[in-house]
Amino acid sequence: MNGQVIMPIWIYCLAWGIIGWSMVVAYNRGRAKGYKQIQDDVLEIIQKISEEDVNRWNREREKDDYLEKNIDWLEDNDER
Repeated sequence: MNGQVIMPIWIYCLAWGIIGWSMVVAYNRGRAKGYKQIQDDVLEIIQKISEEDVNRWNREREKDDYLEKNIDWLEDNDER
């Protein structure tokens, strides 16, 4: 009788251990995918900000180049 009771309890515990471990693995995989998604979103935001900064810096540089050319032109014409 004792062996008949212990065997089903052992199988029951093993089954719940496997189920529990599977749930932990699935949870961690899902969490890792969530972290990956967050990382991708953050990189996308950084890239977008970087593109906006580069565009703004390019506009400022173009404006500075334009002003510098005009100042040079004015200085050249003043000397004449």
